[in-house]
Amino acid sequence: MMNQKAIINGKEYRFIKTETDMITDRTAVLFENEHGCSFICPVEAWLENAKREEPAFNKYASPEKKIALFKSLFIGRKTGKMMSPLSEPCADSSIYR
Repeated sequence: MMNQKAIINGKEYRFIKTETDMITDRTAVLFENEHGCSFICPVEAWLENAKREEPAFNKYASPEKKIALFKSLFIGRKTGKMMSPLSEPCADSSIYR
């Protein structure tokens, strides 16, 4: 089973499906960003950047983890960058197309 999310160049992407090239018989991953724009990359690149699922957070977590979770609820995205309403969400040349 393929990981449902990957981080590529600091951005999170969601897995859609895999496709196999008829000529080369290589497998590629079709995925999308948060705006629904689709991209494709070799399956090896997807697996290399696959997001690792962290264990569930529970009442036995360390105080440091609890504080970090509490603070994260108020700071939003870690990048801190807000997207301009005038910017083009799918114009991302920094990933495979």
